[in-house]
Amino acid sequence: AAEDWLASGCALAVNLGDTVDRRGGSDAPAALARVLEAFEAFGPVLHLPGNHDLSSLSAAEVAPLDPRRDLLGGMDADEGPGCCCCCDIRVGVGWRLILLDTYAVAVRRDAAAARALLERLTGEARARGRGVPAHLREHEELNGAVGDAQLEWLPPPLQTAPPP
Repeated sequence: AAEDWLASGCALAVNLGDTVDRRGGSDAPAALARVLEAFEAFGPVLHLPGNHDLSSLSAAEVAPLDPRRDLLGGMDADEGPGCCCCCDIRVGVGWRLILLDTYAVAVRRDAAAARALLERLTGEARARGRGVPAHLREHEELNGAVGDAQLEWLPPPLQTAPPP
């Protein structure tokens, strides 16, 4: 695909995450490396981590999907708050991307909060007499939200965005 994008004159690709998932097991890091290698034929590419990446890879293994790494390659961009993966990117004339980190506030980053949430959700399911749903037994509850730091950062980029 990357070769086709390059041949068609594509200026930017954005990998929206879920590059790997838990079905890859211990091979998930190697699978991610293969995907990232394929993207090397094309540039620039912004990578974003998705919930499957977060549940399949360690923090160190998911680091290559942080879009701030890509910004170091010379894109015209302003980074958002240092606590998360958000940024304002001027792709070209009339094109701009504002990326927000929807996992800035997430139990994935707090093991105690993750356990408490799982206990609460399973307790609520049992209280309704339905038993514990399969997704709570089989998947990590990741949830996510845009945090206060991003919400404070966001208005100026939105206000200065050129009209369509």
